[in-house]
Amino acid sequence: MESLKSVTARLEALSDGIFGIAATLLVLEVKVPDLPEKYTQAEMVTALLKVFPSFLSFFISFLTILIYWVSHDSMTRILVKSNYRLTWLNLLLLFWIAVIPFPTHFLSEYPTDLVAILTYGIVLLLTGITANVTVYYMFFIRPDLVKHSITHDTRVDLFRKYLMGPILYVVAIGLAFVHIYITLALYVLIPVIFFIPVNQEQILKEMGLEK
Repeated sequence: MESLKSVTARLEALSDGIFGIAATLLVLEVKVPDLPEKYTQAEMVTALLKVFPSFLSFFISFLTILIYWVSHDSMTRILVKSNYRLTWLNLLLLFWIAVIPFPTHFLSEYPTDLVAILTYGIVLLLTGITANVTVYYMFFIRPDLVKHSITHDTRVDLFRKYLMGPILYVVAIGLAFVHIYITLALYVLIPVIFFIPVNQEQILKEMGLEK
C-alpha cells in the first residue's frame, strides 16, 4: 500500500497542474484590442473599454481559482490518510476547476446575456457544491481522515463558512431573473469576500495551520 506522503504528493502534483492550466487558459482569452494603423486616443480608449468585460471575467475567475487552490492546499495539509472515495471527490472538483475557463470566456463575449450569466453561475455553483461535499465527507463521514486536533466544533464552524459560497451563488443565479447587473456585481463580490486575507487567515488558524 502506498504511503500517505506518496498519495498526497501525486494528488498535489495533478491538482497543481490542473489549477495552473485553468488559470493560464483564463488569461489567454484577454485579447489585445485591434486598432487601425493610425488611431486616435479616443479610439484607443473605446477599444480598451471593449476589452473590459474580458478582463473582468478573467479577474473574478482567476481570483476564484486562487481561492480554491488555497483551500485545496489547506485540506491536503490536514489529511492524515486518504481513501478511494476522497480521491474521486477530488478528481470531480478538479473537473469543475478545469471547466471554469469555458463559462468565463462565454461571459466575456456576452456579458449582458442571461444564458451566459446563468451558465457562469451554475458552473461556479457546481464547483462550490463539489468542494463542500468533499469537505463534508472529510469532516463528518470520515473524520478519521483528518488530524484529530481539529475538533468537531471546529469542523462545524469551518463547514458553515465554506457553505456560504454555494448559498451566495444560488442567490446570485436567482437574482439574474430580477436584474442581471445585481448578479454580475455578486459574481465580483463573492470571490473578493473569500479572498480577504483576514478571512483566509482565520480559516487557517482554525485548522491549526497558522499561528
